[in-house]
Amino acid sequence: MKWAEVSKSKNFETVREAVNKLDVNEHDAQGRTPLMLFITNRMSMGGIELLLAQNIDLEVRR
Repeated sequence: MKWAEVSKSKNFETVREAVNKLDVNEHDAQGRTPLMLFITNRMSMGGIELLLAQNIDLEVRR
């Protein structure tokens, strides 16, 4: 499972599983964080709130 896949999912349980297993501060090859991917792929607010609740680094630079 990768953040790019999770960010396109509409299944809330998939998102919940990902935040428990994957690094929430990870960057992909293009330097995008999970939050950037969630917003780009129009993740639901519930999914974004779940990610934000994980104390992600909001000051990250690409």
